[in-house]
Amino acid sequence: MTLREALSQIPDPRARNRQYPLWSLLALILVAFLSRVDSLRGVERFARTNPHLLPHLGLRKAPGHTAITLLLHRLDPEKLQAALLQVFPKPTLGKSWW
Repeated sequence: MTLREALSQIPDPRARNRQYPLWSLLALILVAFLSRVDSLRGVERFARTNPHLLPHLGLRKAPGHTAITLLLHRLDPEKLQAALLQVFPKPTLGKSWW
């Protein structure tokens, strides 16, 4: 399953007047955090300073801090976790790989 497919399964908690696809915002946040961004304002800056990434994430323009923050306040964390586990399964504990 692709990341886009998994994130698209999450119910969108926002009102109907949403400008950015849910999966796109979540993918942007994930890519930014994997790039060592450590705040939601940092996610906004990351999007503005990396416009070449936006089309690959299904975005035409960089979202603002408010759009990102409101989404995360309304999102069901358990549904996000379930979606991410479909793409990134938990590592098995036991013997080390080395």
